[in-house]
Amino acid sequence: MALVLTVRTMINCFAQKFDGCGVLSRTTSVVFLIIVTFEAVIFALFTLIMCLTQVCSIGSDETFIEQLQKEKEFEKSQSLKENFETVFGGQMSLQWLSPFSPSVGSLRRREPRLMHDV
Repeated sequence: MALVLTVRTMINCFAQKFDGCGVLSRTTSVVFLIIVTFEAVIFALFTLIMCLTQVCSIGSDETFIEQLQKEKEFEKSQSLKENFETVFGGQMSLQWLSPFSPSVGSLRRREPRLMHDV
């Protein structure tokens, strides 16, 4: 989102020849816009890499450290879907995306809730 806003601001400022684009000079504004764009791209790459790392760890059912150490004995591996259902609790649903929804398994087993209602 920040990248879209930065590009839109840059286009508007160039179209207006930097009239009304702030109190900074043209050169300073362009440098700041380039820095913000670079920062947004780097943050997007970092977020994507972290997300993919977590998905791969869930899929293989081992952490990155366990993969490096290769000490895990061979066990019957579950499918990718079963691993995700184990981690997120229950069948695939939109509740997986909400940090406030309780897991289906904990409601069935009458386990004490580890989270508080907000």
